[in-house]
Amino acid sequence: MNPENHKTSKKYYEINVPYLFGNSLAIYPELKKDFAPSLMTDFTSSIDKNTCEVAASLNLLRYYEERRGVRGILMEPLDQTFYQLDTAIGRLPIIGGQIGLGAMIGILKYLKKEKNPLPKSKKIIWPATFGWVKRNIEKGDPVIIGLFNHKTYHHHAVLVLGVGENKKGRYYRIADGWNSTGRTLDKFIPVREVLADGVVLSFKE
Repeated sequence: MNPENHKTSKKYYEINVPYLFGNSLAIYPELKKDFAPSLMTDFTSSIDKNTCEVAASLNLLRYYEERRGVRGILMEPLDQTFYQLDTAIGRLPIIGGQIGLGAMIGILKYLKKEKNPLPKSKKIIWPATFGWVKRNIEKGDPVIIGLFNHKTYHHHAVLVLGVGENKKGRYYRIADGWNSTGRTLDKFIPVREVLADGVVLSFKE
């Protein structure tokens, strides 16, 4: 997907976005492929069931298996992965700087329980900075960020799949797990609005 031809980015922000998919700076050629993330409502009847960490975690694992060829980290059918991640993550109290941490702990618990491959490395930062997120995106690693007191999302976990800049500021391209714009990756949030922890799990291909 070419950023210059992407109607949503031009319509709303005129951002030239280095996509995780189609990012010329990324070192993996398969990142040029599109990716349609899962939504919370694919597996639950409502977005109000506090499963944002689960959706972000599932999308991260899907990315590595479907786009990077990491085998054995998803269960079949896919909803079983969602439900097992939901059990592993649970419902932790919302504490500043620990939303992404909860996702990371849950992913590791799920992988160990199912005897699935574990990540070769894991990183967490509070607060997540644009530079830190961008460096991981350029390496081909998506980032789970746990938004804290965001004006739209309040407390919410999302998966960052691209970064962008223009004269008005810097932006994250996100899979928010909410609706179709989160599935098609037509959703951007200004970095200036973000206070979040950041989590990266990298798997050996």
